[in-house]
Amino acid sequence: LGRPVEHVLRNMSMSLGIYCLVLGVPYFLLWRSYKKALLSFVSVQDEVAVSGKIAGRQPRMVFVVLACALLLVMGVLALLYLVLPK
Repeated sequence: LGRPVEHVLRNMSMSLGIYCLVLGVPYFLLWRSYKKALLSFVSVQDEVAVSGKIAGRQPRMVFVVLACALLLVMGVLALLYLVLPK
């Protein structure tokens, strides 16, 4: 099994991969079909002209960027821990 850290990292990676396949793929497919059907829920007569910036877009992007940066830092630290001799 190698070092305990390698064993835990390997098992967590496999669990995350299986989780993404089991839950992520169906969620992605449902979201894609929802986005295609979204236009059938509204009518052209209900259209309202709105000017200005999109209200809720920026905070979500900031969260996504911060989450990706955190995952990247955690991955680099895990790799450094595995590579550096003790």
